[in-house]
Amino acid sequence: MDELDIKILNLLLHDGKMTHEEISSRLNLSRPAIHRRINNLMAEGVIKGYSVLLDWSELGFKIDTFILVDVKTHNFNVLIDRIMSLRDADYIIRNGYRVTGSSCILLRVAAKSTNDLTRLHDRMKEMDEVVDTNTMLVLQKIRRELIGIREENQ
Repeated sequence: MDELDIKILNLLLHDGKMTHEEISSRLNLSRPAIHRRINNLMAEGVIKGYSVLLDWSELGFKIDTFILVDVKTHNFNVLIDRIMSLRDADYIIRNGYRVTGSSCILLRVAAKSTNDLTRLHDRMKEMDEVVDTNTMLVLQKIRRELIGIREENQ
């Protein structure tokens, strides 16, 4: 991967719907050259796919949190599957991660209200394997890092 590939990736990170034509115009390369480079990045597994970025607050999920979950279990995979399968119309477990440190699980959760978040906590604490939780409320997203450069306005 060279500097040009990094520039292509940064453009796509900023706007995943950007056409090959627009990328080629911005980087002063032919459209077929951009197409070939993007196909190579996909074949190498650097680009895994494209997705939609949602504004969760516009969907009514105004509370954005990270939850550390302390657990005591010999069957971690079963427990994480149980936690990730918790469903409710008023909160969404957006992502789950197995992490190192005193907590084994890190969850990214969007909720409509603190009462909804409390309901999720209560449901997790009903599980014998869940020892404790530590919730961090996101106050503001500061900036987003891009590959090799820092985005100016985010």
